[in-house]
Amino acid sequence: MTSVTHPSCLPWQENGPEIVGATPATHVSTPEILPTQIERIRNQSTGEACHEWPNKALSCGNRPPRVAFLALPARPSVPLVVDPDAWLHTIDGRAYVRRVQDNGCAPVGEASYYAGRDLVGQQVAFRVDAAAREFVVIHAGDERGRVPIKGLLQRLMSFDAFVDTLATQARTNRRATLPVAG
Repeated sequence: MTSVTHPSCLPWQENGPEIVGATPATHVSTPEILPTQIERIRNQSTGEACHEWPNKALSCGNRPPRVAFLALPARPSVPLVVDPDAWLHTIDGRAYVRRVQDNGCAPVGEASYYAGRDLVGQQVAFRVDAAAREFVVIHAGDERGRVPIKGLLQRLMSFDAFVDTLATQARTNRRATLPVAG
């Protein structure tokens, strides 16, 4: 069962929504809603919200957004190609200090990186080398080695493929953090 709140079910008045107690919405339960139906409802409600419904934001002056702002600039289009690892350059040179565990590895983020069994119990720094896409392992001011940064996609992708990848990662991470029923 899917529950949908359709904006046309909300009781709107001249001065905005009348909310007393719970949110005034009619929930319609249906056995299954197709993605095309959801898109149609969303597009319909977005149009109504922008053109007909008063908005309490000070910038709108209690008018619908498309009435308050008749000429809005066009939104930029999404890029055709995306570098999913471009964020790495924003942290270039940053170091992360970690204590080496009994197995010679140290956790950085969600991954574990080998620093060496001789460093067990000691602190090492993992400095980001964005150009090489590696961590530089530093102990007592000396470079002890380099390890590739895990989880990088290392390729350009179309915007649609990038969004699909993010959605898959989000679902995977959500499942990993959900409690196990039983």
